[in-house]
Amino acid sequence: MTKTQQGALSGGAIGAGAGLGISALTGGSLGVGALIGGGLGAVAGGLYGNQKGGH
Repeated sequence: MTKTQQGALSGGAIGAGAGLGISALTGGSLGVGALIGGGLGAVAGGLYGNQKGGH
């Protein structure tokens, strides 16, 4: 896997967990929180991995 792919995968997993936790604390929809957090985390992780990879 490239650094970008690794970053997107780990960022998505971390984001989904964070979104789920925030939704649980605020009384929001758990599924929506996980999806939004996972999507944002994957984008951020992919960008970070791309920067770190030096491509």
